[in-house]
Amino acid sequence: MCLRDLAVYADSISATLNHYRDDSGLDVDAVLAKPSGAWAGIEIKWNAEAEDAAATSLLRPRDKMAAGGQKEPAFLAIMVGLGEFANVGTDGGVVIPCDTLGA
Repeated sequence: MCLRDLAVYADSISATLNHYRDDSGLDVDAVLAKPSGAWAGIEIKWNAEAEDAAATSLLRPRDKMAAGGQKEPAFLAIMVGLGEFANVGTDGGVVIPCDTLGA
């Protein structure tokens, strides 16, 4: 359901929705990419208890891409299954409950 909603939003801003996985095992569940090269990485987790692991899994590919000369992401986010509010963590990462999309 999260990916479906992200695909709708991606289409509305002329972005593509992809995923990232490389041969070293780094992966990102959803990558929004604009034709300009701007991108955002999103990890999807069922519950908020997985936020720390999800944040780490977003930072590693971001750092690898930056080392390879790619643009910094416009944002990094963790989507969780349920929650009341979206929020920004102390590290600048965004936590978005999937059930708040479109609210």
